[in-house]
Amino acid sequence: MGGGADVYSQDYPATPLACSKKHQICISTTSGEPRCTQLATPYEVFDEALQSVAVENQDRLLWTMSSQTSVSGGIDSAVEVLGAQALLSRRGLFYGRQEPLPDSQWQTDVEHWFNVESTIYQKSLGEVAAGPPSSYPEEWVARPTTPEQTKLCNNQVHAPSLSILPKPSPDSLSPLQRLAHEELGIGRWTRGDEAVPVTKVVTNLALLDVSDVSDVKHPRLLLEV
Repeated sequence: MGGGADVYSQDYPATPLACSKKHQICISTTSGEPRCTQLATPYEVFDEALQSVAVENQDRLLWTMSSQTSVSGGIDSAVEVLGAQALLSRRGLFYGRQEPLPDSQWQTDVEHWFNVESTIYQKSLGEVAAGPPSSYPEEWVARPTTPEQTKLCNNQVHAPSLSILPKPSPDSLSPLQRLAHEELGIGRWTRGDEAVPVTKVVTNLALLDVSDVSDVKHPRLLLEV
């Protein structure tokens, strides 16, 4: 029994890839139309956004932006941490042999890095709202330093959600979360026997009720009416 396959070797050890990343900040307005900065570097959009809001709101905006950017390192972080494992193309690598790759494979890999960054950013939003766990050393915690920052920090609500890589779905939840929501009568669900149940239509999910300051370690799901 015999067979054969065409095998190719690379012309160069590696091909460099350079990425240019730009940011944009959009601020809600009373008219309903968001006011957005230009696409630029983080420092440029921060400065432009600060100049576009009232003086009394600048401290709040600055703290919000800095609390997020401090934990989101950019798409290069995925490569720095994961190394070659950050390449989705490696899933077709067997015993030193690579399966054929499409010409757009590099775009698929870069999109994967962006999805990793987006998930880290989403996670940071929840961490800022929920606050640091009690096991965190105090020297690692950047607490609010002004009345405006304290007000913002104490008025955030962390709603339960789950993002699945590489394509997050805003209406998908784990089975346990689906059970909790169905008990509250929230949503019409499908795929209840699968890993990621989804609602049949876009649905507003429950909020995490942390209003009982006497029992902050026992949050409850709150039906939004």
